[in-house]
Amino acid sequence: MDKREDSLNMLPDLIGSSLHATIIAVALPDKQGKINDFRYEFANGQELRSIPSADFKNKLIVEQFAQAKSNGLFERCINVIETGRYWQNDFQYNRDGLDVWVRVSIDKFQKGCILSFTDISRQKRSELDLINKFESLTKILQTLSITTSIMELKNGLFNFFDCQTGFDSEKMKCVSHEVFLGSVYPPDREIVEKYFNFFITAKDDQVFDVEYRSMKDSENWDWHHACGKVLQRSHDGISTHILNVTQTINGLKRTEEQINKLNTALFLKDRELESMNSEMKTFHHITAKDYSETLRNLYTNLEFIITNDARNLSNPGRANIRRAQSAIQKMKLLTDDLTSYTALNETKSRQQNIRLSAVWQEAIRDFSTTIEELNISISVEEMPSISGFPLLLSVAFHHLLENAIKFRKQDTGHAVTIGYRQIVTETTVQSTFSQNDVMYDVVSITDNGVGIPKENLDNIFDLFFRLHDKTKYKGSGIGLAVVKKVMIIHGGFVTVDSEPGIGSSFHCFFPHRNE
Repeated sequence: MDKREDSLNMLPDLIGSSLHATIIAVALPDKQGKINDFRYEFANGQELRSIPSADFKNKLIVEQFAQAKSNGLFERCINVIETGRYWQNDFQYNRDGLDVWVRVSIDKFQKGCILSFTDISRQKRSELDLINKFESLTKILQTLSITTSIMELKNGLFNFFDCQTGFDSEKMKCVSHEVFLGSVYPPDREIVEKYFNFFITAKDDQVFDVEYRSMKDSENWDWHHACGKVLQRSHDGISTHILNVTQTINGLKRTEEQINKLNTALFLKDRELESMNSEMKTFHHITAKDYSETLRNLYTNLEFIITNDARNLSNPGRANIRRAQSAIQKMKLLTDDLTSYTALNETKSRQQNIRLSAVWQEAIRDFSTTIEELNISISVEEMPSISGFPLLLSVAFHHLLENAIKFRKQDTGHAVTIGYRQIVTETTVQSTFSQNDVMYDVVSITDNGVGIPKENLDNIFDLFFRLHDKTKYKGSGIGLAVVKKVMIIHGGFVTVDSEPGIGSSFHCFFPHRNE
């Protein structure tokens, strides 16, 4: 056995199974020395194109792989043999139901060459996935207008690349530190200088940032946010280069400016509301004390005149004094109601666990005489307990029951039903205070009274709104406004359904709170 045969016998042990396929091909030249084909002398233990490697022995390459000439592989083998230069390249094989990447390498071996085929599909797919992620990241960075730059601390020179912040990349390359500072808005130059000086003594894990303005044109400035850290040090640990990531933040600054303006406007409005609230408290104090007392004194003085000087008064005079006293009583009633309304927020105490049915029973007792005299039917369903303010709920339920009794029909029996249900609000609940997909405990009071015209439903909860003539139904028009305010204080709201001649239903929505 000659040396050539010894080498061929040793190669399988040297190659091993790390390569997916290895072939030794011997060149077959014609009489003129031109290589026309190659003959397989050896193939390792792997399979090529699903053909057992043993079947390649003594076969011709062109016979087994007709595309070898068309895809350039044949010419590459000839070139390697003639020049002795090693060659390697990657190919994607996408036919015959296969989609693989193969790394082909060719090296000269005696009178032929060694061809190695390695499956690198997993590596290529990882590379392509990384490239796709990088491209996606690049698009995001472009959207964010981010520029990456490297600055050499010793001479202050910049090397800008991937520039997306409005700078001219070519012009900015090797720009000196002084030229760069010259483009910065003058009041911001000191803080930018501090930014760069920070990195002279900074540690590797320290990051520093700065916001500054740079010249866009002769009249306009761009806002930037720069963030940097030490990129490279000398052999003795001194910082030599820093990496900067700069983002244009014009939009953010415009938003901040708008927020500041809104905050200023909100502050002024808040101060105005505080002033109005203070005035309201003063007014409340006056009406609760001085004004009410003045009305009482006026009524008492008129009563004194009627009692002691009645013989000196004419009948029309006495009648006028009685009318004046009646007007004073109405003014006192309105004053008392207004005082109670303005004091609702101050009436709040600590929230307690309240049995709703107990509060309703208390309200019914307040009207027990009227209910019995008019033979009114009232039913109350079983209700849970909620967290609330007892005194405020008593006031609200009192007004609701008072209206249900007051606005009754004279020719039929009057009935009032107080019920409870639990619902999740949807768009069908018409209220500016309602929230979709929120669970509420709903307390309803329904009567078969005179009802409310549809055109008045939107105003029924307004302060001092009166639907009926004062001579027919007494009241100040403040009761339902009180109910609305009490529900708002409890984080809920109140709605009404009504039809003239049929009756009305008032629904109080309390946000459900888990125990």
